[in-house]
Amino acid sequence: MVVQQDNWNSDEISKECSPEPLSSGSFDGAGEALPPIGKVSTWMLVGLTYYAVSGGPLGLEVAVAAGGPALALLGFLVVPLVWACSEAALTTELSIAYPEASGYCAWLNAAFGPYASFICSMLHYVSGVLDNAIYPVLFVSYMSANESLAGVLAEGGPAREATIISFSFAITYLTWRGLDVNGSACVILTVSVCLPFLVFAAIGLPSVDPANFFLGPSRPAADENLLLDKSVQWGPLLNCLFWNLNVSLELKINAC
Repeated sequence: MVVQQDNWNSDEISKECSPEPLSSGSFDGAGEALPPIGKVSTWMLVGLTYYAVSGGPLGLEVAVAAGGPALALLGFLVVPLVWACSEAALTTELSIAYPEASGYCAWLNAAFGPYASFICSMLHYVSGVLDNAIYPVLFVSYMSANESLAGVLAEGGPAREATIISFSFAITYLTWRGLDVNGSACVILTVSVCLPFLVFAAIGLPSVDPANFFLGPSRPAADENLLLDKSVQWGPLLNCLFWNLNVSLELKINAC
């Protein structure tokens, strides 16, 4: 028995499977002009980059404790350059080919179909929800370290719960308003977070002793009777560097 196959053209199938990127001059099926895609300024992208990748000094303490000041600073200078080069090339090429706000979800849709794109989108959403739920709690924990606020923000107290919920709703509202509003807020928050550290660095600069950067790590030993543990822990050091810098993948969406 001979099975007759229909004629098909690989180029036509490729065109059907690949999404058509939207632009400011696109039109819908009814011939109506679609609204232009919102753009973010350079400073907005800087703010979004800062909060997507770092967002502050939280988490850097582990790198300093594991490798010492010199290795920690060297790691945070070298790893972003090595990691970001391939990411920047990949993001630039694919963002030009598919200039859509969905980022790598659109790229997966073009390469592997809608099912793989849906799985990626859902996992990204779940990861974001679980990850972002941590930060309001960390914010309140840092505030409660202040003696004047420790009693007000006590564990299980109504003020602590209200602060966490309000913080979560504020972040959700900014996200709902769109990338341009979120980018403006990130610029303000970036300046607010970095400015105190710049002031403290300027005040302490005359007292800096370069020899202190090469003292190496210093952690309490397992036995309290022993001296401080000064060996480099490469596992925690590299894990901390990767944890603080691997979120640069999120910039694919912002750059589109």
